[in-house]
Amino acid sequence: MLVSFTSNMVDFWKITTGECQLHWLGQKKGVIQLVTGAVVTAVLDLHAKVKDKLL
Repeated sequence: MLVSFTSNMVDFWKITTGECQLHWLGQKKGVIQLVTGAVVTAVLDLHAKVKDKLL
């Protein structure tokens, strides 16, 4: 599953930020940006850790 996220990070970002149910929190309040930034950072960190162990 991690490979499906990291193989195309642009699509992963669009899926993460494009969910219309999240927009009720307010686009200009920064909530969506904070949450998606944390999720994307966690996925990238996990990918880097897995890749380092595979080398």
